[in-house]
Amino acid sequence: MYVKGSVSSLPCTMLLDTGANVTVLRTDLAKKAKGHLLHITYCNHTSISLETVTERKVSVSGKLDAVIQF
Repeated sequence: MYVKGSVSSLPCTMLLDTGANVTVLRTDLAKKAKGHLLHITYCNHTSISLETVTERKVSVSGKLDAVIQF
């Protein structure tokens, strides 16, 4: 289910997944929100591995504390 919402006051369309363990944000949206971020830390996350339901690996660019509304 897709819903309209916002990340740090930036409007976007998001996939609502009630079974997800983490929230994943596209890199381009994170870069646009840079001025609106509460906190962002980019570092090497070699110990973190994310995998989609189709077993596709997802790289981690950083951690973001943001207000998410939908």
